[in-house]
Amino acid sequence: MSTSGPTRWGWLAAVTVVYVAAGKLGLHFAFVHASATAVWPPTGIGLAALLLLGPRVWPAIAVGAFLVNVTTAGSVATSLAIATGNTLEALIGARLVERVAGGRHAFDRARHVFSFGVAIVPSVLVSATIGVGSLALAGFAARARLPAIWATWTLGDLTGALIFAPLLILWATDRRPPGGRERWIELAALTLAVIVLAQVIFGEWSSVGLGRYPLAFLSIPPLLWAALRFGRREAATAVVLLTGIALRGTLRGSGPFSGLPPTESLMVTQAFAATMALMALVVAALASSREREATRLQAIIDRIPVMITMYRPDARVVRLNHEFERLTGWSAGAVHGVDLMRVRAYMDSLPEGWQDIALTTKDGRVIETSWSNVRLPDDTRIGIGLDVSERRRVESERERARAEAEAASRTKDEFFAMLGHELRNPLGAISTALHVIEICGPLDERSVEARAIIGRQVRHLVRLVDDLLDVTRLTTGKITLTLKPVDLTAVARRAVAAAAAAGSARAIECRTQEPVWIEADETRLEQILANLLSNALKFTPSDGRVVVSVTTDGAHAVLSVEDNGVGIPADLQPRVFDLFVQGQSGLHRREPGLGVGLTLVKRLVELHHGRIEVASEGLGRGSVFTAHFPAVEPPGAAPPTEPTVVRADARRCRVVVIEDNDDARQMLRHLLERSGHEVHEAAEGFSGLERALTLAPDAVVVDIGLPGLDGYAIARQLRAAGRPGVLLVAVTGYGQPADRLRSSAAGFDAHLTKPIDPRALEALLANHPLDRGRAGR
Repeated sequence: MSTSGPTRWGWLAAVTVVYVAAGKLGLHFAFVHASATAVWPPTGIGLAALLLLGPRVWPAIAVGAFLVNVTTAGSVATSLAIATGNTLEALIGARLVERVAGGRHAFDRARHVFSFGVAIVPSVLVSATIGVGSLALAGFAARARLPAIWATWTLGDLTGALIFAPLLILWATDRRPPGGRERWIELAALTLAVIVLAQVIFGEWSSVGLGRYPLAFLSIPPLLWAALRFGRREAATAVVLLTGIALRGTLRGSGPFSGLPPTESLMVTQAFAATMALMALVVAALASSREREATRLQAIIDRIPVMITMYRPDARVVRLNHEFERLTGWSAGAVHGVDLMRVRAYMDSLPEGWQDIALTTKDGRVIETSWSNVRLPDDTRIGIGLDVSERRRVESERERARAEAEAASRTKDEFFAMLGHELRNPLGAISTALHVIEICGPLDERSVEARAIIGRQVRHLVRLVDDLLDVTRLTTGKITLTLKPVDLTAVARRAVAAAAAAGSARAIECRTQEPVWIEADETRLEQILANLLSNALKFTPSDGRVVVSVTTDGAHAVLSVEDNGVGIPADLQPRVFDLFVQGQSGLHRREPGLGVGLTLVKRLVELHHGRIEVASEGLGRGSVFTAHFPAVEPPGAAPPTEPTVVRADARRCRVVVIEDNDDARQMLRHLLERSGHEVHEAAEGFSGLERALTLAPDAVVVDIGLPGLDGYAIARQLRAAGRPGVLLVAVTGYGQPADRLRSSAAGFDAHLTKPIDPRALEALLANHPLDRGRAGR
């Protein structure tokens, strides 16, 4: 309550008026003495006023008590004494209730309700003792009547506190609405039940003689109904309504307590009403506490990030938490009658640990969950659930990754086994051919055939190594293209001619009409065609046919390689361009290869900003590979290029060969000497440099990787020695563009990759200018 201003005075006036009106009403039932009644509502009003508005409202209680008594009986002195007792009663009672029963919250818990009943007893005794004592001292009450007056006074104040203080406090502090339409209907039914039963038990509706029977207990059910279904406020209101009808009926001589004298019947009725009030308030407090605990429990489980469900023994849902509603869409109200998880069978099985369950959501989806079941002593079940969809997804991805890793490992093992097989085949042929040459004469036909086999197998080995190197460069992005306008038709014709010249028994046809120009690296374009033709010929029988065609399709040039060979299974077609993938693998495959040719083709086509696709109707139906390239306009007439010719005045050269591999060095020496050149050898860097400086050769052929002094250092020192005319040729197993740039920066004139082409070396020597001092040699 405000401590100053009009508001405080307004509350004081209101309390005074209400106190006086209630006091006058209570004194109408004063049969034992004009100042003592078994019905005294002002005790509850004063107590409620102090608990709700604070101790500063006591003057209103004092003034109201004085006005009630001074206008009823006795003198001013007795009225002041009684008013003092009533005021102390309110102050002491409010203080004790605040200390032991929670103050205005005394009706929130059952133990506080009992504490409230105990706390008001001392204050009631103080009021009754002061009031009766003042009447006795003033001579307004006979000594023989004092015990009855005191008992009536005490009971009236006690019942007034138990019945009216809860009503005022609860209506002032609990302002929640009753609820929806159904709750209003139920509330009306409850009110009607209280009135009808009260009239039947205490009122005029009881039949003749029915009021003599002890039927007061019939009033308990509606009070419990009010306490359990509606709460403390409605229970306190029902008690007041029942008390009013009971008092009216008792005074009119009906009801179970009407057979006693008026004073005694009122006291028994009030005692009954006080007992009913205490019972109803305790039950309502228990129900309220249960509701608060349920709300608190719901708030707690709603904050837990796992699904929680509670089920009755009959499998009906009692409670669901927010996480359950979020994941499934089911609320506790909507889920009644829905068997979400085969709950009954699940609860009856009661498995130990966690059980995976497919849970149906409200919108019909099925989510993977895992649940653990807890059985309480009352057979209630609590389910704790986890959404394991993400875990299942991760496990599935992990399993898929493991399967892919195992597949990759198997592919790697198969590749290395295949690589060993592919390398051993030509090496075996070469080894056997060399043995044939050793045991046969130089002019023997078998030696000639063996030499041809060695040449073919060496070229096959070179192609295998080149494919491996190229696919490695492609996957690491280290291949760069030298683009220029290229006639795709001309390249296709050359590739077909080269394949036909290789002696293939298959019919190879080139269907082209007019030039089709694209922006391409001509060498890589030839490699694309060569690999496509090689693949087609490999899987086409000897009497089969391979057709290469070049057409245009709008802004694209289309290159097609078609065969009528073994075809491609449907399950292999999506993977035919993958690395190391082949139609057959293992010991029984008929065609050689590493499974990198088509991968090279696809990567090279994509580097040309094109695309390639494969089509096959199945096994035995052939296949067609189609590449699309962006077409460009034909270029203008290009100036004629001067062909490279061998010099007519080529002379015998002095050549120094620096190579640490004895076999390679000896083969180079035999090759050069057979061509008529003077050859000097060195097996390591320092001695090779010394020979090159001493002999003043026309050419120096140097291996890059040498012991002592590497090839780059030799080239730099030879250039620094002032012999710019000498031809420096680098011979190495490293052939990437960066390797060629490094050898050129060191001073080399040419860079040959092992195994070297003898014709390329011979062309370099034939076209290099000789030292004029030895031009006649």
